[in-house]
Amino acid sequence: MTAVYPKGLEAFLSGQIDVKSDAITAQLVTAAYTYSPNHQYASSLTGLVSGGIVLTSAAATITSGVYANASSVTWAAVTSGATVAAVVIYAATSNSGTSPLIAHISTRADTVPISVVTDDDDITVNWPSSGIFKI
Repeated sequence: MTAVYPKGLEAFLSGQIDVKSDAITAQLVTAAYTYSPNHQYASSLTGLVSGGIVLTSAAATITSGVYANASSVTWAAVTSGATVAAVVIYAATSNSGTSPLIAHISTRADTVPISVVTDDDDITVNWPSSGIFKI
């Protein structure tokens, strides 16, 4: 399931988030983090696995309300001992307390829940052609 954070949606609508110029970032999290529609900033995230990766795109766009066109992302040699349960998308600033949360993705494109046990190998996320999240 993909859930858009309500405050993130507000930030899009007010122009505080710009997909063409902001560092839209993906962060792996464990089940230690529970999505809440009340969370607003990346400082609310717990259970972080590795660091966030900025999504790259030749032409980041929102078309028909869907954020699309990001390239696949790979976290290299993710330390073993965690189970990834979701990917959180946010607009990174220099401070997690001002980095607006955008979307929480807890299932794959085929609706199977995300559950990846880390084992010092790479973790790659291939975004669905239908888009990453819908606002």
